[in-house]
Amino acid sequence: MAIWIITFEIITLIFFITAIIRVIAKKDYRALSTIIAGAIFGVVLEYVNIYFSHGYYYSQDFIFLVGKAPINVPIVIGLSWGMLLELSHEVSKCFHLPIIFRTIFEATFIVSIDLFSDIVAVRLDGGFWIWTDHPAVLTITNTDFMGIAYGNFYGWYFVIFLSSLILHIFDLKFEKSNFTTLGIRTIICVVGAEILLFAVLIIVQFFLNWVWLVFLLIYIGSIISLVVYFTSKKEYPIKEQIPDYFPFIYFVFHYLFNITAMIYLQLAVQIPLYFALNILYTIGIIFLFVKLSYFEKRKKKLENNNN
Repeated sequence: MAIWIITFEIITLIFFITAIIRVIAKKDYRALSTIIAGAIFGVVLEYVNIYFSHGYYYSQDFIFLVGKAPINVPIVIGLSWGMLLELSHEVSKCFHLPIIFRTIFEATFIVSIDLFSDIVAVRLDGGFWIWTDHPAVLTITNTDFMGIAYGNFYGWYFVIFLSSLILHIFDLKFEKSNFTTLGIRTIICVVGAEILLFAVLIIVQFFLNWVWLVFLLIYIGSIISLVVYFTSKKEYPIKEQIPDYFPFIYFVFHYLFNITAMIYLQLAVQIPLYFALNILYTIGIIFLFVKLSYFEKRKKKLENNNN
């Protein structure tokens, strides 16, 4: 039995159901639209990629799959995409950010998880998915990062960036939405992001010999731009609200899953610096939540004292 695959699938399903219940209970139908859009987008995109590229195939050990083997996609992949998209929005809501920087923040935030998740995912239980021409080795080349094609990382980045950008622009245009506009919002996100993503990937194909540099420039450039933006502000750009704990728990779950898997696979010994970086990112997520919570509590205390 594929214990790691089934465990990840069940836990993600529990998180997804909880996320749906929470947004419905809060009557946050905009968030519901985002989750559904991300889930549909994730499954459709994965299926299209596998169908046309045949570059990788998902394990048949997943419980719920869409399509006919070997061109089928685990439903949990789409559910995870939908949650990560919405939860990244929830985290970025804690900051006063222009749309472009908010979108960059969300894309960078999610790719940071993927950098660690993929390394273990292709090695657990024979692989959550299997690349046809990228062996699961721990070497870094011009095309592969420890067994993962660089295209997987910058593709992930553009998936979040484009879908988030479309959703944010739509929300700016329609601040008050009914079920009709939210339905249109969901469709536009899925179709629009899909078209734009393939357009971007076609352009990137011209730089195949430098794919590692393309990803490095995108990822490091995003981090630098965010650091410059935050440090250029005279005041700490945090909104006056206590952050929702749920997205942070889900992000921490991903990192802890990766840490546990790296120890199990003995990657903690083979690539200790990378393992330490994973731990550092996990601590960073926890610190961010504590910091944001403390900031809001301190602000309220000062307001009460002044009154």
